[in-house]
Amino acid sequence: MLQQEIPSEIVDYIIEKTRDADCHIVLNNAPAREINKTSLSAINILVVNETEAEFMSGCQVDSIKTAHKVAELLVSKVKDIVILTLGSLGVVIATKKETFYTPANKVNAIDATGAGDSFIGAFVFCLLEGYSLKKAAEVATLVSSITVSRSGGSESFPTLSELKEFTLLQKF
Repeated sequence: MLQQEIPSEIVDYIIEKTRDADCHIVLNNAPAREINKTSLSAINILVVNETEAEFMSGCQVDSIKTAHKVAELLVSKVKDIVILTLGSLGVVIATKKETFYTPANKVNAIDATGAGDSFIGAFVFCLLEGYSLKKAAEVATLVSSITVSRSGGSESFPTLSELKEFTLLQKF
């Protein structure tokens, strides 16, 4: 898992070194910056919000419909998956075969700090646990909705034991 708060040379170096390894590369392009074509094509999962998606595509993301179009455009540039988070609206996920939308859970948002990080962490965790993309998206939106309903950074993230209370997570 990588994000853009470290120098781009480091991100490119890690991607190049892991290109042929038995691992998946997840990149959150936050804050948004240019990614060279070689590195972009090696990314298994690209995660962007509306602003980052607009930066990468040159297309405005102002609705769920446009989010689908932009995610489909971006997925053609990466190895496998694009996750386009839409804040209180939810998330659009595009693969080479399908694009789908998962709505956000309606909550009283207090602090958006860590919402994206908790979403990505929960999504990747679910994939590692064998969940489908759709189920991983549902769980990750639940996790981020809990996160924004609390104050603070990582301390606002729900624990696995808290999540076990939700029927959505029967597998745990």
